[in-house]
Amino acid sequence: MDTAPGEEYELKIRNVARETEGVIDIEKCYIRKSGIYYIIDIHVVVDAKLTVAEGHLIGHNLKDKLMNASANILNVMVHIEPNSLPVN
Repeated sequence: MDTAPGEEYELKIRNVARETEGVIDIEKCYIRKSGIYYIIDIHVVVDAKLTVAEGHLIGHNLKDKLMNASANILNVMVHIEPNSLPVN
C-alpha cells in the first residue's frame, strides 16, 4: 500500500529542487512511498521567457539530481510551470 513520507523527507526533496539551476520556486510536491521506493511528482516554477528546450533541460537536470539524491527514488515526474509574465 502507498503511504506518504514524513515532512523531513519532503523538505529534503524541496531543498534539492531549489538548488537546481533555473528553478525559481516549487509550486507543488507530491511524494508517495510504495514498498521501499519513493515516487515524486513535483511542479517547479521557471522563467516564463525560457524556450521549451531550456525548460525541458531544467526538468531533466532536476530529475537526475533527485534520482542521485536517494537510492530509494523509483521515479520523478517533473512538471514545468512558467512564472507570471507581466501584463503589457
